[in-house]
Amino acid sequence: MHRVIATKEKALVAAIHGSSDGSGRVARHRSPTLLLAAASLATAGLGLALWAEIPIVQSLWGWFWPLHPNALPAAAALGIAALSLFAFAGAAWVVTNTSSSRTRGRALFLLIGLGFAYHHGLALATGRGLGEMRDRMLQTGHAEFAVTACRGPDAFTLLGTYEELVRGSDQKFARSKPPGHLLIYYAAAALADRVMPFVHDPPPESVPGIVNRCHLRLVNLATVAFPLVALLVLLPLTWLSRFFLAPEHTLRPALIYMTMPAPALVQLHLDQVLYPTLAASFCALVAKAASKPNGLGWWTLAGVSMWVASFVSFSLLPVLPLGIGISVALTAGLTPERRWRRLSVGASVLAGAMLCSGAVAYWTIHYDPWAAYVRAMSNHVAWKGWEDWMRWPAAFLNTVELAYWLGPVPVVLFASEALRSGSGSARTATGMLGAWTLAMIGLTAVLGRTIGEVARLWLFFTPSIVLVVAATLTGLPGAPARRALTALASIQVLWTVSLKAMQDFR
Repeated sequence: MHRVIATKEKALVAAIHGSSDGSGRVARHRSPTLLLAAASLATAGLGLALWAEIPIVQSLWGWFWPLHPNALPAAAALGIAALSLFAFAGAAWVVTNTSSSRTRGRALFLLIGLGFAYHHGLALATGRGLGEMRDRMLQTGHAEFAVTACRGPDAFTLLGTYEELVRGSDQKFARSKPPGHLLIYYAAAALADRVMPFVHDPPPESVPGIVNRCHLRLVNLATVAFPLVALLVLLPLTWLSRFFLAPEHTLRPALIYMTMPAPALVQLHLDQVLYPTLAASFCALVAKAASKPNGLGWWTLAGVSMWVASFVSFSLLPVLPLGIGISVALTAGLTPERRWRRLSVGASVLAGAMLCSGAVAYWTIHYDPWAAYVRAMSNHVAWKGWEDWMRWPAAFLNTVELAYWLGPVPVVLFASEALRSGSGSARTATGMLGAWTLAMIGLTAVLGRTIGEVARLWLFFTPSIVLVVAATLTGLPGAPARRALTALASIQVLWTVSLKAMQDFR
């Protein structure tokens, strides 16, 4: 009886996904050629203005990153662009020619390796060696976390006295974070103390700005390993893609994610290293739970993962309603009664898991999430000098900045899918996900109190964005899909190199 019900549910879900083979995946036949062409022209125009040092978005009120010409020498820019174009063309061929789950698994790890080389290559192209990336751990505000992790209290004491610690004058950035953010640096420092003596362990006085040996070990480990850790997002992203795309298309979002400028250039901040992975993992767990008639265990894991994400950063809270959108999209083909039952039970279990996780944290380390949230937001508002009149100008600025750092091509493809397939007779699961993501970006822009720098702060939206972008190519089989992916990746590589050369993340 249970199998009969499950079969009927799969058939209903397949209907909302527009599948003709009963797989529940999208089977559409349309070409994004015109959208790609129009967005490519927009990218070319912005690129020419960038290289000509003509401020376009940089002249907007509140823009965070000014023009910074010659950050990347022209010859180096040409070299890294040529190598990257060749590599991503090969990656597009691999992605569109994987025929089994085993080969897709191998291809995914090849993509992670390519992304690792690409991220480090962009930094090495400046001619400063590892110093280009290492400076992110030494000369930016977030370097504070590494210093604290290497000369602060032990991790257990930290958890019990965090609110007292962040009142110190040397904790300007930690004051806006829950304890989990700094705890990640503690874990990395502990790992560095055990690993780096066997790899590379120079004296601390050999590098300016180092406070002790643990600090140097952490900086060296992060310089090499954090870009690799950041690419682990491709694992939950590919898992999430399985619930929205046909098996042969599930690697496309991973390839598109690698070509995004923001993840490639915003290096060594947990916003890039960890937040997208936490967001994609939560969304994948919700998708798994929503797709099963009895997914109580998966709903529980989703709730725990969401609590962990909020313990690391309050900025990840918008991922929670994004997960609701995923569950709504993936259950749209069920009967109203079964849909309501699955969503209500799932939401209750998820909320219960979050509350239980919070209760355990409160009883063991006396962590009060509400008090921490109030403290973090108060500090953030004071830091930004926020006033109510800034709400709409900041919303406009942040939306433009996000689009600029993602690139016109994926932005146009994402918006077209969200608006075309998010509602009405052409509604699809990926379209609904796109519409929900678009709505969450809009709400975050309007209700948040952030002025600029969202290319870093909103990186957790990127996994769902690239999944929707990949959906625009689902009607293209074989060679046309490969050409479209190659074109998209090529344009994005050129845009990323242009940003690196003329503005960069500093």
